[in-house]
Amino acid sequence: MAIKVCETGHLFDDRYYTVCPECGRPDASSGGNQQGGQKVRKIVISRRADDTDVNRTVSYYSEFTGNNYVTGWLVCCEGANKGRDYRLFSGFNRIGTSADSEVCLTGDSLIGEKSHCAVVYDRKSNRFFVTPGRETLTYLNGELLKSSAGLKMNDILQLGSTKLEFIPYCGGTKSWD
Repeated sequence: MAIKVCETGHLFDDRYYTVCPECGRPDASSGGNQQGGQKVRKIVISRRADDTDVNRTVSYYSEFTGNNYVTGWLVCCEGANKGRDYRLFSGFNRIGTSADSEVCLTGDSLIGEKSHCAVVYDRKSNRFFVTPGRETLTYLNGELLKSSAGLKMNDILQLGSTKLEFIPYCGGTKSWD
């Protein structure tokens, strides 16, 4: 087994895939498991139907430049990605179906590709906000999001048929400063 990194920065197991199962791009390492300092965006952990090793954990260390401390999470509680979690970092965390989004949601055709909406962590105020996209509908706790709004623990974002619960790490008395 070798963990490969595609051109977009997803990790995948070459025992099961010849190209990235997330975006369909070939691995960029071209010769083993060398990432060449490439920023790894996310780990793709997928299993084939005949894979019986369901308790396997895959970890990978990547040196990011700048502050890459986790500030919170979004947990999919309803929709195609139910049970998955998504890390949030300082600044803008764009949510969409594109592999370039910081939070990439697949399997829901009602979610915008580039930036359906964004969750923003402002280090200066130590607070989270959600901001809507241009031509998409986002709901915060069942209400249409018309402009940026503050986020608090257990708030629910709905994008298409996907619901995401917000879990902050930073905020209140916690911060990475």
